[in-house]
Amino acid sequence: MLNQHRILRVLKLVRYLRGEPAKGMKQIAFHLKTSERTVYRYLDMLKDLGFDVRRDPSNNRVKIVGTHQDLLPFTPEENLFLTQLVRSAAQGHRLADSVLAKLEVGTGTTAGTAASAGTGTGAGSDHPLYNAHLGHLIEVISSAIETGKKIRIIAYASAHSQTIEDRIVEPVCFTEQYRSLSAFEVSSMSNKYFNIERMGDVEILNQNIEHKEQHRYFKPDVFGFQGQEPVKAVDMELSLRGMLLLREQYPAAAALLTLLEGTAEGVPTYHFKAKVQDYRAPAAFALRLPTEVRPLGSEEFLSYLQNLSKEVW
Repeated sequence: MLNQHRILRVLKLVRYLRGEPAKGMKQIAFHLKTSERTVYRYLDMLKDLGFDVRRDPSNNRVKIVGTHQDLLPFTPEENLFLTQLVRSAAQGHRLADSVLAKLEVGTGTTAGTAASAGTGTGAGSDHPLYNAHLGHLIEVISSAIETGKKIRIIAYASAHSQTIEDRIVEPVCFTEQYRSLSAFEVSSMSNKYFNIERMGDVEILNQNIEHKEQHRYFKPDVFGFQGQEPVKAVDMELSLRGMLLLREQYPAAAALLTLLEGTAEGVPTYHFKAKVQDYRAPAAFALRLPTEVRPLGSEEFLSYLQNLSKEVW
């Protein structure tokens, strides 16, 4: 199976070589953070795929020639093959979704179209245009990280503060699968996470990063909350439906789910146990599904649930 980072690096190379002027081999290798030998292999691969790669023998500079339409010279069969390749190598990746949206344009069978048709909804998280928008956000943020620039997150919808407003931040890095951005917020002088799907748009500012020594990245817990070391214990027993919903809403939780032995035949029960930064997300999940989730263990978590349920009811 091809590594998803290799696929994304090749796609990044295509975008880079489309712009003028032509680029030198050392320049390309530095941009991709790889070796010149690897760059030569990627260029050969692009030629095999049908891209018009031009190299000036006098200065060894390279560029891709052609219109935007010419840059994806694939037959329907090749389109299908590439779609399956990206899906298998980078399933659920935000940039992969954007690539798929472009590959599937005109086929009439996009994943987004099928999903929308089944639900009767408009442009949602499975819609090709929506996925392309997320890919655009990631591309802009990646460029800001590479050049060391601040960004303005336009119309960010915060679930915590219940506000929609612009945020000026110094981007640090993406979390797994590009779901969130770890960044240093200038106004609060603190490190925070920003969900990619809650961003209206992103603008690169003509301001260099100033607080790099204060940048901190802590891997988020399975529910997406940031902190140094999760210490709050969550222990739950889930039905099959509860397990599926937890895994769908919080994919990182899948690794912490186990099938309980000795359950009734045909009625599987699952166990979830984890250390988290904050009780809000797991408590809200448990309260929404009282017949599918049975909280266990930690007295602190059970007490939090009890107090929260009193506020709700």
